[in-house]
Amino acid sequence: MVKTIVAMTVLLCSVCQPLYAELLASVDRTQVGQDEAFTLTLRNDGSSRSAPPDLADLKKNFLVLGTSQSSQVTLVNGRNESWVEWKISLLPKRVGTITIGPLVCGNDQSNVITMEVGNHSDRGGGAPANSPVFMRSSLSHQQVWQNQEAILTLKIFVRSRLADASNLTPPDIVGAEFRILGEDQSQERVIDGVRYQVITRRYVITPTEPGVLAIPGQMLTGATIVEDPFSRRSFLSMTQTRPFRVSSPDMSLTVHPIPTDWPANLPWFPAEDVALTESWSHSPTTAKVGDSLTRTVTVTAKGSHSAQIPPLPPVEVANVRSYPDKPQTQDRQDAHGPIGIRSESTAFVPLQEGEITLPSLSVTWFNTQTGKKETSRLPQQTLQVAPVPALANKKSATLDQDDRSLAPTVCEPGTNNSSEEEFGLQKNAKHT
Repeated sequence: MVKTIVAMTVLLCSVCQPLYAELLASVDRTQVGQDEAFTLTLRNDGSSRSAPPDLADLKKNFLVLGTSQSSQVTLVNGRNESWVEWKISLLPKRVGTITIGPLVCGNDQSNVITMEVGNHSDRGGGAPANSPVFMRSSLSHQQVWQNQEAILTLKIFVRSRLADASNLTPPDIVGAEFRILGEDQSQERVIDGVRYQVITRRYVITPTEPGVLAIPGQMLTGATIVEDPFSRRSFLSMTQTRPFRVSSPDMSLTVHPIPTDWPANLPWFPAEDVALTESWSHSPTTAKVGDSLTRTVTVTAKGSHSAQIPPLPPVEVANVRSYPDKPQTQDRQDAHGPIGIRSESTAFVPLQEGEITLPSLSVTWFNTQTGKKETSRLPQQTLQVAPVPALANKKSATLDQDDRSLAPTVCEPGTNNSSEEEFGLQKNAKHT
């Protein structure tokens, strides 16, 4: 009787206790960079309902980016199978060897996992080869002058499909102005046999203060689309998103101050090269009195921005009216860097005929490649202004009539080379 009671007690305990209960921990990678997210999976077999795991110890070394929970109950050959699963996206808070677990979920404990977290220097400007997303960055110049522009290029390498990558934080640094240069460019590249989608973004940096400009790594958060490792490989296979947060390496830019010998009365204008060109609405050599001739002077500055190009001096010439138009600016980009363009148009109306000389124009700028002050000039322009044809003909006719009225009239005896009416008028005019 006693043996029967003991056997029944053991059987009841086995029914009450989940015989196959087990908390299994796994990660998608065991080596990550400091700014790389990874996924920790906790699976509790033998139960479809369970309290969430305690993440207090986990949060000491990792930042929890997100969690999701799923459960399933199946009946196979008359036998019930159930489990509950948590997927936790984590981001390391420090570098080095970090231990995960044991984690507690109810009465169960997970196995221990060891993670190796590398820093920026270990990655050489990028993430390890097994990272789904990494970033690299470069500067067009390591040293610039104050207000001289430099280009910061960010390249995002994505091995998987992107579900979201819209949270690239723009630079925000005291002592410099940043603006996006053009639109992001996307292309595919094969690196060590692996195909990557490469997204390129460029920023124009304009340092406003001298010194060493520290450019922190730019942070990018998002998610990639990956296949669910627990789903069957078929056209109906499930996918899941894997969040990530990566950053580019920290960089620095040396900024030289404005030279002390730069003239105080001139605006500071650093550039790699500056050229002045002109164009006319029609040829200035065929101008006439009262015509409107429009001259457009264009200043093109390589390695500079249009906002840094100073305005041209006004042109004032005697006997010429001038009507300046609103300046037009434009910024372009070539393989060597930015190009600033400023165009100023002025309409000239000559008031008298003859030769009219427009003075030369000049712009003083600082050559960032030679470190010297230079001046770009546009030579003087001479206008050959002709009189208006109608006025010239009228003036010539008036002069001819005056000459005829002053000339003496002679009538030869016995000739009739003029009418009586003309003779009478000439006589009256002569007497008068």
